[in-house]
Amino acid sequence: METIKQNPLFNPEKIKFETNDTFNDVDSACKSRLYLFYLSQINNYEKILYLDTDILVKGDINKVFNVCKDDVLYTLEEGTINDMQDYWGKTLFENEIQNYEDKSAFTSGILLFNNCEKIKMLFQHIIEDIINRPYFFKCYDQPYIVYNAFKYRLYNNKVLKCIAVNNDDNVDNDFVIHHFPGGPGYFERKIYTMKKVLDKIQEYKQTHRNNSNYIVQPVFNDI
Repeated sequence: METIKQNPLFNPEKIKFETNDTFNDVDSACKSRLYLFYLSQINNYEKILYLDTDILVKGDINKVFNVCKDDVLYTLEEGTINDMQDYWGKTLFENEIQNYEDKSAFTSGILLFNNCEKIKMLFQHIIEDIINRPYFFKCYDQPYIVYNAFKYRLYNNKVLKCIAVNNDDNVDNDFVIHHFPGGPGYFERKIYTMKKVLDKIQEYKQTHRNNSNYIVQPVFNDI
């Protein structure tokens, strides 16, 4: 936070910080997103976009907010709920998997939603599920988020596919969000890849400096 505040792009009128330093390991830090509705400033916002720290934003973020219309979780498709590696909740679904024709899951690294009672209750259901069915997953709370979003039919993992992408270091495209998932807590590879992408963005800017339609808006995260 202090590093960001020192950046010349920092605008205290537009960028607000609210911190919670009670989470002291990767597992609890991941689950901290579920307590978003407990933040004191939450009611100041109509739409909310949660982003993991292994993410770069290279375009107009309003394009992302503009797709948020219904009271569901807008997510980026990734994996399947019957995947044997259990990144997306196979253990939690058990025999319920057969109830879903579309078994495509999603990453919990990008969560876009309206500030509404439906999503607030969904997050509460997820918190309660974690307490009632304690498992240690490699992706921490992601399986719980996926399972409950399926159970309550409160997700859309298709719309963001034209705006966000996973593990793509090509910057000559229309994607606004570049997410680099894989190995939660193991940040070295991600920092290396993200730096390469930022370098490519700088090169692209130099090459296309006369193209006023291209917006570069990198978001730096302290991983």
